[in-house]
Amino acid sequence: MKIIRLKVVSLNIHSGINWYGKYDLEGIIQFIQHVSPDLAGFQEVARFWSPLSLFQDLPGELALRLKMFSSYSVSLDRNSRYFGNLVLSKYPITLMWAEQLPGSLEQRSFVFSQVVVEGVRINFITVHLGLSESDRLQQVQALLQITREISGPMIITGDFNADMNDGAMRLLREHFINIQELSGLKQGSLRLRDGKIGSLIDYIFITPEFSLLNYQIVDNYISDHLPVIAELGLTITDQNFNQDLQN
Repeated sequence: MKIIRLKVVSLNIHSGINWYGKYDLEGIIQFIQHVSPDLAGFQEVARFWSPLSLFQDLPGELALRLKMFSSYSVSLDRNSRYFGNLVLSKYPITLMWAEQLPGSLEQRSFVFSQVVVEGVRINFITVHLGLSESDRLQQVQALLQITREISGPMIITGDFNADMNDGAMRLLREHFINIQELSGLKQGSLRLRDGKIGSLIDYIFITPEFSLLNYQIVDNYISDHLPVIAELGLTITDQNFNQDLQN
């Protein structure tokens, strides 16, 4: 028996624009280098999107500078300029797909990536949900329908635009574990215009195969969201290792 340790980050990078309104992709890169996650999920990732982000290819820049494997989902496509979600992984991504989600307001999407860590398949999703409760409910229902078809340990990260009392979040918590509840930490993840920290809307969810080793929300200004970081443990026995190889 052994324990696989994984460090996971979720962060809405706000197109590389920090809380002060300055484009600071370098600050995000330095922070991620310092944290050194195994898996990271980012939202609001621009690709040739606007002059605010210098029309840069943020998925390409982040993957190249951080020397990580990547997968990307497009939420918005405007004349070959893109805006969406990004997964970065220390491990090669063996399977990925991206889909747009239902909703009546701004288009949203998720990206799924599967990696193999010490012979075990790990499923990882990052998502950005909508601004209305009805959209979020539709989007979580669609996400759950997809996750039911996927076997094995799963991690879901994202900007869910809702606190834990939201109907969509209650539905998601029926199927996945919100690690902040496990941690007991009471802290929000959205920095308000007055500089104070507001509600928790950025989460990491896990399946029961994982244990929580450490959890923190970092109080910095690299975005209008605060980075959420978790260290997870996955206990591997010879039996479930062999079962995974056979599936």
